[in-house]
Amino acid sequence: MHMPHDPRALFAAHLLEAGWSPLRPEPLGGLAMQRAGERLTLTLWYLPAPNLLRLRVAFPCGEASGGLLRDGEADLRMITAPSILPEVLERITAAERLLTPGLFPVWIEQLLGLCPETYAVISSPGAPEILALVTGSSPAHAVLN
Repeated sequence: MHMPHDPRALFAAHLLEAGWSPLRPEPLGGLAMQRAGERLTLTLWYLPAPNLLRLRVAFPCGEASGGLLRDGEADLRMITAPSILPEVLERITAAERLLTPGLFPVWIEQLLGLCPETYAVISSPGAPEILALVTGSSPAHAVLN
């Protein structure tokens, strides 16, 4: 697959084709999109300059907790390389159709295989952001380093 020089253009085209909607405001030079379904809402922000992908996964009604999920939500920060964006996008867009709370740990393991520098937000909403490295220990969890 030929990859455009602008990873943002690749990201936007793939997500729009998969039924995602743009979010406003977009980060300067970046991208913000969301896919809201009955079983799952995925929201992402991408900044090409630092190769940073922020991904929020939310299951309805806080139906799942444990591991990286708190009240049905996980808020992740991933350091990505433009060369792996197509595969990362495939995993993220496929999640809307397939992901359940029970499959979440397996899905995170797959993302960690692509983005070993993945961090979870462990601070309370509204508090200053505290990140912890997500490890591949089964089940995947976040540890402060």
